[in-house]
Amino acid sequence: FVQSLLASYAPRSVARMASALRHFHKFLYQDRLLPGNPAADLAAPRQTAQLPKTVTQDNITILLDTAAADDSPAGKRLYFMLELLYATGLRVSELCSLPLNAWRPETGSLAVMGKGRRERLTPLTPHAIAAAEQYLPVRLRFSPGGRDSAYLFPARAAQGHITRQQVGQLLKKLAAKAGLPLSLVSPHVLRHAFATHL
Repeated sequence: FVQSLLASYAPRSVARMASALRHFHKFLYQDRLLPGNPAADLAAPRQTAQLPKTVTQDNITILLDTAAADDSPAGKRLYFMLELLYATGLRVSELCSLPLNAWRPETGSLAVMGKGRRERLTPLTPHAIAAAEQYLPVRLRFSPGGRDSAYLFPARAAQGHITRQQVGQLLKKLAAKAGLPLSLVSPHVLRHAFATHL
């Protein structure tokens, strides 16, 4: 049965179908509508591991150059965020909620609170440090009423800092401006690019 489906469908789709059949027959058996579960031993096809999407170093250079060319406060913020994502491999949720005191200029590093509430010290590249020095003087322009904020990337959002969705939208706009396919650029893709290019 599974082999006949593989002629028409991708292995991932066939695996979903096999799972649905197993669960449906299990339900019928548990409700005593069937004397046994004929699909209990139905095996799913073996899945091939897929490599995560990433971008080339040339595409990263185009993105960084496009972001750096915008000298507005919003441009400086986006360039710094892009440098941090690519230079450190931060998760986008970690980037958004970075407190201001995470920035350690004396050591040129960033203190990041990761999963499991574990803190790690992440060294920054000279480009990321230069981007920070350009962004920090205009940082409070993004804070409601220009008030002081505990966050490195303050915003008018309910959380008090920029959101994951906003970062994703900013990167998509940057990709369009740089002439790159929108599907190539996202915070998670930049995290993979960091690991791959390293």
